[in-house]
Amino acid sequence: MTIPLLSELLIVLSIIQHKAWSLPLMKREGDGYIDDGESAITLIIVLSITVCSIMLGLLAVLLCALLRFALKKKYLALENTIPGSLDDEFEIEERLSELSPNEQNLYRSGQDFIKQYPPVNEELSLSTHLLIQEKGIEAWDFIPDPNLPNEAIFINNKTEVNFTNYDYQCSIQTNLPIPKLNDVYYFEAKIFSLEDPEHTTLSIGLSTKPYPYFRLPGRHHYSISYDSDGSRRFNNSFKLNEKESNVFPELQQGDVIGIGYRCRSGTIFFTRNGKKLSEKSIGGHIKGFRMNNIFPIIGSNNPCSIHVNLGQYGYVFIEANIKKWGYALKEGTRPPLPEYNSSNNDLLIESSNEDDDEIIAPPDFYSNAGYQSSIGSKKSFNDNITLNSLPPNPPTYESDDQEEDEQLIANTSNNQFLGVDEVEDYEARNRNSFEVTPDEEES
Repeated sequence: MTIPLLSELLIVLSIIQHKAWSLPLMKREGDGYIDDGESAITLIIVLSITVCSIMLGLLAVLLCALLRFALKKKYLALENTIPGSLDDEFEIEERLSELSPNEQNLYRSGQDFIKQYPPVNEELSLSTHLLIQEKGIEAWDFIPDPNLPNEAIFINNKTEVNFTNYDYQCSIQTNLPIPKLNDVYYFEAKIFSLEDPEHTTLSIGLSTKPYPYFRLPGRHHYSISYDSDGSRRFNNSFKLNEKESNVFPELQQGDVIGIGYRCRSGTIFFTRNGKKLSEKSIGGHIKGFRMNNIFPIIGSNNPCSIHVNLGQYGYVFIEANIKKWGYALKEGTRPPLPEYNSSNNDLLIESSNEDDDEIIAPPDFYSNAGYQSSIGSKKSFNDNITLNSLPPNPPTYESDDQEEDEQLIANTSNNQFLGVDEVEDYEARNRNSFEVTPDEEES
């Protein structure tokens, strides 16, 4: 509309210029011409009009260039950054009318979720970097949103995602984002099981966090996904045309989908079964997706099982193996944990559940001190030593003279209460006790 107005203005200026140049510059008198003061004024007017027309023409060209640049920038913004962000409300309502009532409610709920919980765009803290350095690739883990039902998603070995939901959407993200210390990062997801491919929509991609846990990736800002029906979605919840919906091959059980991210340019590319996929039909790879925190995300609306490889195993895409595009090292700086096998293969330093036969007897203190134990036969190491097994009368450490004096006093006190027969019997027994036998003399 602006260009026709400019053309009409230029036409009017050219007519005025033509009329001005047709005015006589000198007044005719008789056979000749004489100078007239009006001629100079006419010349000035003509020159002024000419200069103004040239300046207006340049201004019109400049306005056209700026208008084309603005329209081109708007087109790029719609296609490669935030599709639909510049559309008016009437166009959004028109596109929503093509969706089912359930999809409309999910779209509005997702938009409200993003407004209430904007993406976290802070860089990784020092403690997070130290955690990655310590644990390596084991630092990444898929964690379901606490608002999801308990039976919706199960996680095995941190990266094996099992969807058990029926006929409702849900998604899951990793606990840590892409570290962005290297130029390129890449991960692969293998479809381990897909029970009902015709009625299951599986989406694998990248997104910011938090993302609506009740929506598939690629539907809201800021997310991109490769859907199992072969479409590529980028911040688009509406129906796709035939060209956009058949960009990639449809996914089947056993396929391995790879997603790479170039940190400097913000470019995202996809692979399938070790081969990079072309996106020329829809304008090429997504570029300019520069956010501080970007997370791998997987979503589904029906049961399926996905095994994710962030770098803990070898990639199907050979280039990723050669250039080492994994998220982190396979092993961090932390030493490995010990293996907890059965106790038969372990060396127990101390145990409170030992058998009686395994108890080690203490050393024989009597033999070490030069005394003979009164227990009798020498006990083996497997015999029990208790309080009842100790000698009844432990040896004294007093002199022999003092012992004889105490024995004499004891005998004297006992003799005072004995009769004549008892005294003779007592003395006879004392004599026998002090007599030395031949065996004792030989010893």
